[in-house]
Formats: sequence, structure tokens, C-alpha cells
Amino acid sequence: MRKEFIKGTIIFTAASALVISANFLFYFIGRYLSPEEFGVLASAISVLYIILIPEAIIKTIVTRVVAAEKKAQSRAFATYIYKKVSLVLIAFLLLYAVLFIPLKNFLHLESVLPLVLVGTVALYIFFRAIELGILTGRKKFAKASSIGIIEAVGKLLLGFGLVLLGFGVIGALVGIVIAGVISYLLSLFLARSYDTKNGIQFKKLFNKELIISVTVSIVVLNILIAVDVLIAKNKLSQLDAGLYSAVSTFGKLAFFGTSGIVTALFPLTSQKAKGSIKKKMFLLSSAFVALISAVVILIYVFFDEQLILLVFGDKYIGAGSFLWIGALAFSFYSIINLSIQYLISRSRYKFVAAASLPVVLIIIFSMLRYTTDISSLIYSFVYSTGVAALFLFIYSTTLKDEK
Repeated sequence: MRKEFIKGTIIFTAASALVISANFLFYFIGRYLSPEEFGVLASAISVLYIILIPEAIIKTIVTRVVAAEKKAQSRAFATYIYKKVSLVLIAFLLLYAVLFIPLKNFLHLESVLPLVLVGTVALYIFFRAIELGILTGRKKFAKASSIGIIEAVGKLLLGFGLVLLGFGVIGALVGIVIAGVISYLLSLFLARSYDTKNGIQFKKLFNKELIISVTVSIVVLNILIAVDVLIAKNKLSQLDAGLYSAVSTFGKLAFFGTSGIVTALFPLTSQKAKGSIKKKMFLLSSAFVALISAVVILIYVFFDEQLILLVFGDKYIGAGSFLWIGALAFSFYSIINLSIQYLISRSRYKFVAAASLPVVLIIIFSMLRYTTDISSLIYSFVYSTGVAALFLFIYSTTLKDEK
């Protein structure tokens, strides 16, 4: 199991590095947009993170089931999930349509078009999640990673190209949508299986507590990665919201740089094995997360203004001094994510469902209550995520061996 974890970590971390590099280059778009325009783009992408919640839920559940049950590693299983997910997609699209205008007003957007574009992503991400879940659950790490790489590179080439052609924020969002469609088609090809057995009672593979805990935790995690920019767009001036969006963009690199570790850990700790072995893997994963986060933070401490000038230009220079603090906040978020995923893999469903909601409410409340400028927003984000990360990490290390 440890060898598989190391292999998976190396593959996903290398893939994450490529994805981060492509995303890093993508955000050079900021040079061709004003801070106000970049604030619109960042807020639309934050809404996209929330739209991605169902994808993360479906992928996590499918990964957990496929990793634990070999009979779920078939195309018949995928067909079964497709039918169930189609109903969820219809309900989601109806709900999103109702929320168009309230979201537009909350984010102070002049047009509803950015929200329409990010909403179209729902037409394929639900089904891509099934394919990614099957690949990850079967521990096909290289294939699963390649899908993310193709999407990131496609987003860079298409989104950046359309911005350079003068299509602005809308061009960037169109590039994101097209790249996502390409990644879904690739996932269909890579996840195909030669096992087409029928007659299996797939319904019995799903645990109600698993579905509830995964749903609650993924909702919380995706809200946390998007909520800071949404609050900034609502509470700060258009200029400051744009500057904070640059800080948040750099900060998220600390999270995305460690996400491969979590992706590799989850299917392995979902397998049947001694709890002590799983705990050691969790601690090893935490050490890797801390190390990578520390490197990112140190880079931001010493090269803050240089990075801002390189990526966004002198219009964003006021954001430079906050980069390392943003990275610290998202490093804490990485620990929260790692701990929750580990607890789900250890079947601590009730605790995850009960603890996740208070965590997100405390973090959101602290930012809404104390935000008056960029500094107060980011420090309230750091303190609240830090406390939540410490609590979840300590609890995760106290789990007893499974009987």
C-alpha cells in the first residue's frame, strides 16, 4: 500500500505541477484586464468552484465504492451511475437558473452572461466525475492525471488566446468551457472497461451515511475555496476586490500544489487494511502538505512584488505584501481537505457530517463580521481556517485501529 501511495503521490504531484504551471500562465490574463475586470473573472471562477461541488461529490463517492468493491469496476456500473446522475443534473440546472439574478446582484455584475457561461459547465462535469472516479478508484493515477493536464493546457491556450483577440472576460470563460468539454471526452475514452457484466445489484454498494457525509463535506470544501473572493466582491470596492482576487489566486496555488497528495491517499486508505497503517500514511501525507506549503510561503515572502509584477503587472502592486498570508490560509485549507478526506476513507461519516457545517459557518461568519478592507479579510480567513485545520488534524490522529 505504501508503494502505491508513493507512486500515486509522485504521479499526482507531477501532474499538479504541470496544471499549476498552466494555470499560472493563464493568470497572465490579468495583464490584459483591469483590476475591476479581473475581479469579475475571479468571481465567475469562484461561482464555478461552487458549481463543481456536485462533480466532487460524485467523484468522491464513486472513487470510494470502486476502490472498496472490485465488482464496481465495470462499464455496467458507470451506466448505472449515469442514469442516477442525469436526474440530479436536471434538478441542479433548474436551481441554478433560479439563482441567476440574485447572484448577479450579490456580485455587482453588469451582465448575467458570465454566470450563464460558467453554468454550462454543469452539462458535462457531472458525467466527467463518474469517469474520473472510476479511474482513481481503480488506481489508474496516470490516466486520471492526464485529464486534468489536458484541461489546464486547453484552458490556457483557448482562454488566453480569446483574451488576446479582444474578447476579454467572456473569451476567458469560453476557453474554460471548451477545455472542459475536451477533458470530458478524454475521460470517456480513458475510463472505458472491457468488463461488461450485467445483473449486479449496484444499489447495495452505496452506504447512505457515506453519501450524506461526502455531500456535506464536499459542499463545505468547495464553498471554502470560493467564498473569500465572493465576500471580497460583495464587501470591498471594485478595485480592492480585484486586488484581493490576485492574492487569492496566488494563495490557491498552495492548495493545488498539494491536492495530488490527497487524491493519491483517498483510494488507498479506503481499502481494507490496518488502521495503524492508514494513520501512518495520513501523517506522511500531512508532512508532505506542510513541506510543499512552507516552500510556497517562503517564495511569496521573498519574491512577492516580483511575482505580482510578472503575472499581473504594476496595476496590482498593492497586493504583493499579502501573498504569503493568502498562501498560509490556503495551506490551512489543504490540511482541512486532507483531514476530511481521510476521515471519510476511515468511515467516520457521522463525525464528518456533523463537524463540516460548523467549520464553514465559523469561517464565513468571521470574514463577513470583520471585513472592512483587504487586510481584515485575509487575516480573518487565516485565523478561522487555522483553528479549523488544527481541530480536524488532531481528531484525525486520535482515531483507533479499525476492528
